[in-house]
Amino acid sequence: YGIESLKAAFTGTQKVVTGTSIIFSDQSTGSPTLWEWIFEGGTPGVFSGKNPPPVNYTIPGKYEVTLKVSNASSSDELVLNEYVEVLQKLSADFKMSDENPEINTPVDFISTSTGPMTSHSWSFEGANVSGSNEESPKGIFFTSAGTYTITLTVSNEIDTHTITKQILVYDVTQVEDIKADLQQAFEKVFQG
Repeated sequence: YGIESLKAAFTGTQKVVTGTSIIFSDQSTGSPTLWEWIFEGGTPGVFSGKNPPPVNYTIPGKYEVTLKVSNASSSDELVLNEYVEVLQKLSADFKMSDENPEINTPVDFISTSTGPMTSHSWSFEGANVSGSNEESPKGIFFTSAGTYTITLTVSNEIDTHTITKQILVYDVTQVEDIKADLQQAFEKVFQG
């Protein structure tokens, strides 16, 4: 019966967003007694011991992870180039071509979101369409006056972010009625 040969091995999440910590787990075989870790781009950058603390990554990029294991009779090293991929955290945001449109006036919604998103999901309360998967939908209109909620969710395979804003839609005929009512009230005050 032979002694199991020393073999360095580990596991850990391979794709994360900035500001996320990864827990690496030693999977080495052959009874190592010393472990030396190197985490390119991570904090901490190096660690000695079997179970490293969570490693935090704050800058987007692809990073190498190295584990060297040894015991009294041998050693082995595993270097995985670009093992960790760190993506910029998503941030949903958008602009409207008109934040206070009249009813039936087309409004364009322009995504100003940041990060490596693979999808956009819009929700338009009170609009002629209930939603869209376009990056920047155009020509959306509202048929009734009121305050409506617009929601944009951006996502990729590991991250999602949502923002909600309000749009105030007015009806010019209602505004004219209010102006006429105010004019009548004003005249009564000064005539009476």
